[in-house]
Amino acid sequence: MKKTVVMMLVAGFMSFGAFAQQKRDFSPEKMAERKTQHMKEKLSLDDAQYKKLYDINLKEAKKKHAEALEKREKMKVERAELKKQYSSVLTQEQLKKWEEGNKPRGKRPQRGK
Repeated sequence: MKKTVVMMLVAGFMSFGAFAQQKRDFSPEKMAERKTQHMKEKLSLDDAQYKKLYDINLKEAKKKHAEALEKREKMKVERAELKKQYSSVLTQEQLKKWEEGNKPRGKRPQRGK
């Protein structure tokens, strides 16, 4: 009984690790395709409806992608301005220590790339 439970746990952890390592595609095309495919399954769309809804979903996904890129760029500019303001107050040593504390921790997946 214990062996079975242990084997089940090991298999579960192995499958979780494989799932966690999969790279997800967040391109506007893939997002639109996924959303439209889901709609097709739920709403029983015909081919003409699928094509029209895909075009609508693609347009919306591209819009959201562009907005996310704009937001990311705006945040970079704001962070640079904040660092500039901090550097006018902090010493070089304090600034370096502050930067070390604000480094990204570990590797985070980059979305939308």
